[in-house]
Amino acid sequence: MSITTENFLTALTMVKPLPKQDVFFRLYYDDNGEVITYSMENLDGKFIEITSDEFALGSREVYVKDGVIHNKILTVSGKLVPSNKGVGTHPEDITLVDNNSKTKWKYKEYE
Repeated sequence: MSITTENFLTALTMVKPLPKQDVFFRLYYDDNGEVITYSMENLDGKFIEITSDEFALGSREVYVKDGVIHNKILTVSGKLVPSNKGVGTHPEDITLVDNNSKTKWKYKEYE
């Protein structure tokens, strides 16, 4: 065995494993249950422990109620409607933008 190999094996036996650290995932939220941040650090504020999958997703489309994550229900729908203001389009094809056109459209939301 070469001296380099012996030195390596000697050094390897001297290495002590690092102490195992607990890994935790937290979702911090405000008084209304809205997400402030996702973190693996100890921060000030209200938080709940979450799974690694929820942490990786990092969704802002959730809220916290009674210590449980809930998905926000997005019920807003809408459509393009004729308007005096908005985006001008070709009179016969609204997929073609024409800022000089008198045919204008705006997006109207319905809840």
